[in-house]
Amino acid sequence: MTKAQIDIQSEVIIDYCLNDLEETHKFLRVIDSENYTRKISLLSNASFGQHIRHILEFYGCLLHNQQEQYINYDSRVRLLVLESNTEAACSYIVNLQDLLREKFTNDTVHLISNFSRTEDALESIKTNMLRELAYCLEHSIHHKAMIKVGLLSIGKGHQVESDFGVAASTIRNHAISSN
Repeated sequence: MTKAQIDIQSEVIIDYCLNDLEETHKFLRVIDSENYTRKISLLSNASFGQHIRHILEFYGCLLHNQQEQYINYDSRVRLLVLESNTEAACSYIVNLQDLLREKFTNDTVHLISNFSRTEDALESIKTNMLRELAYCLEHSIHHKAMIKVGLLSIGKGHQVESDFGVAASTIRNHAISSN
């Protein structure tokens, strides 16, 4: 793949992530504070805010550390204000979008993680920023699917679009199947 093809590919993935973050921003503008912080039993007593914080922290871990040689989502900074304050979460999203638009580089990095439940065994996997950005997008969609299930369980499913939390491949497959 040529550098030009990689640059175009980077722009496409960046646009998908910008759209994902904008969709999250839109959700934050319609949910009220009480429901944002409400513990949902169907979500193992997690709140929508906790899921949003988790999504944003992964994007933030990647984008705020892109000058480093490694990414470690396990040791990301926990920004608890994001799970209780929608305005703070909205501001954080704007910051992430600015980083994506202005400073994203597809450098080689190492993903550092401990995949063991019982041992302190760090693994290092060679990857690149674009691959990790795609991971953040998929990770976000996964958590948004859980948010949508939680919204439906409390009668608030109307607050998001029907494709909120649905993977692009599923949307495409449904479109093909309905023809």
